[in-house]
Amino acid sequence: MKIKKKLLALLMTLIMAISAVNVNAEIITLKLNFYVWVTVDSLGETNTDGKAVSIGKTAYKVSANTTASDVFKMVLEENEVDYTCTNSEWGEYWASIGGLGYNEETGKYWEFVVNGQSASVGAGEYRVHEGDRIEFLYRAGGETTVPEYEADDVRKNPTKESYSTYKKNAYEQASILAKHIYDTTFESGKVIPGIESSSALRTVAVLKQSGLKADDFYKKVADKVISQVAQMKNGGEVKDVSVSYYDYENNTSASLPLSFANLRAINAECKSIACTVELLSYLGYDCTNIKGVNLIKEMTSKEAYDTSEYSYGAYGRDGYILKALDAGNYKLNEDNNNKDAVTRKKLIKKITSDFGYAYDVAKEWDCVDSIAMDVEAVAPYLSDEYAKAHGVTDNNDEELFALPYLMSDTPFALRMISEFQKNDGSYESFGAKSYNSLAVAMIAYAKAGVNLASESQGYDVIKNGVTMFDVASQYVDVKNKKVDPSVSYGADQLLEALYLAANVLPENETPKKVIATNTAVNKVKKAKVSIKKATKKKSKLTIVLKNKVSKATGYSARVFKSKKDANKNKSSKALLKKTITKNKKTLTINIKKLKNKKKVYVRVRAYIKYKGKKYYSNKWSKVILAK
Repeated sequence: MKIKKKLLALLMTLIMAISAVNVNAEIITLKLNFYVWVTVDSLGETNTDGKAVSIGKTAYKVSANTTASDVFKMVLEENEVDYTCTNSEWGEYWASIGGLGYNEETGKYWEFVVNGQSASVGAGEYRVHEGDRIEFLYRAGGETTVPEYEADDVRKNPTKESYSTYKKNAYEQASILAKHIYDTTFESGKVIPGIESSSALRTVAVLKQSGLKADDFYKKVADKVISQVAQMKNGGEVKDVSVSYYDYENNTSASLPLSFANLRAINAECKSIACTVELLSYLGYDCTNIKGVNLIKEMTSKEAYDTSEYSYGAYGRDGYILKALDAGNYKLNEDNNNKDAVTRKKLIKKITSDFGYAYDVAKEWDCVDSIAMDVEAVAPYLSDEYAKAHGVTDNNDEELFALPYLMSDTPFALRMISEFQKNDGSYESFGAKSYNSLAVAMIAYAKAGVNLASESQGYDVIKNGVTMFDVASQYVDVKNKKVDPSVSYGADQLLEALYLAANVLPENETPKKVIATNTAVNKVKKAKVSIKKATKKKSKLTIVLKNKVSKATGYSARVFKSKKDANKNKSSKALLKKTITKNKKTLTINIKKLKNKKKVYVRVRAYIKYKGKKYYSNKWSKVILAK
């Protein structure tokens, strides 16, 4: 009878849990899919056929409540590796993988490892979490052997005393490379690009941004571009200047006179005008009025946007527009109710919605470019200050930033970039070392404020003591003031990377992010969190705390339909679960999906992140009605 009651209680709990999920399915759906990193390696041991098992660290998209066993089976089947996995009264048993099972002589077996530590539960019992690194390693109990490509001696990492050396060297590298680009691409100022050469204009903008002194050259470029804009006014064409494109219908190269209409006709208007706006803005011009032409309006018009071709993040339509808008701090109508308006929020949303596809491409070619370019485009907006300064007032919007990829203490999309880094610190493209791939990775990190000479911010960006700055030195030799002959196409990317990454580096200082201690953890766990008031207005819930919790990393909030549910301390009843990754007195939560609820109840607790784990305050705050 007792067994039947327990089964009934379990069934009721399951039904209640499913009901709770259905209450707010749209919000929770955003958190159902995430990536985990998977490795299966026999560490050189071979089966009777002389074959080893080696499935390198690879990211796989999984759904919530997936077990490690589910993931391993998917990976092994995808890689056509045989395995034997059975269920017994003691749980799941992995007898063999790739023809290798328990070896009585050596004591080796398939050890289940989670985030570098031998797991205390079986793979069938462990439910994976976002960013987990799960492994099956063929080794004896107590061994710490890992695959060669995972060996990373952190004792070799630079110390804070070397930051100023890296900073000085990176600036010198940028100066040498900028002069090289100026002398080769623009023949020391003799080649003056115009709107018809959008990529060249972008390169000039990077030269200006990195501090190259060439005022006469910049003025000539600006004069030429402004003259072209004046000629293109009111539908005009620029005399004796054409834009080239590929005519797919006739399978041949073709060209048209330079004009706004023709740029639109060949799907190139957004990029061309965006590069023009970025350059002129860096040179101090107001692009809302260039000879009577509003280039911002031209660039963000529905016609220009809809006809421009989309491609990855920072070097696609949306990324080019974002960079151009930010170069001059131009304001836009950020009203998302206007479906025809091009806004920063819509640009960001489009780019972040591309992460899944971009990762699939990166995985297929073992090349980080597509992911890094997506992250690079939106990385500056992870900062509250930057977002607000550029018209995005709610950069904690889950839908906007495609959680869980970007909105966390150490965004998984940024961590993902380092997982494509090779053991010597380099990046590859099509199986060969690539300065372009290195550059886009550096730019993404730099724009997110990551110090690339340190790993204290939670990113694995240094391999065996080799930083990305060290790898860049293979292409730009400061001692001999030379640029490697291989550096040609996209050299401006490497220049931008060196300059931005150097800007982020502190000078012999501890990185800004404070590393928690055991004492701080205990303080946060014992802290009392008190809500002063909570207000609900339209799609926003504002919670004001009586005091910030000292040493806290942030706060966890729960929103409930009834006070009774909130007081029962059952998170399964919550309409919304939200983590705020800032320690501030006023917490703002987007509750767009709940805006039709007449009233909601909230409670909050603090948390601190320490050695990759979150530790929460022992007690929640008192439940408060949001008025």
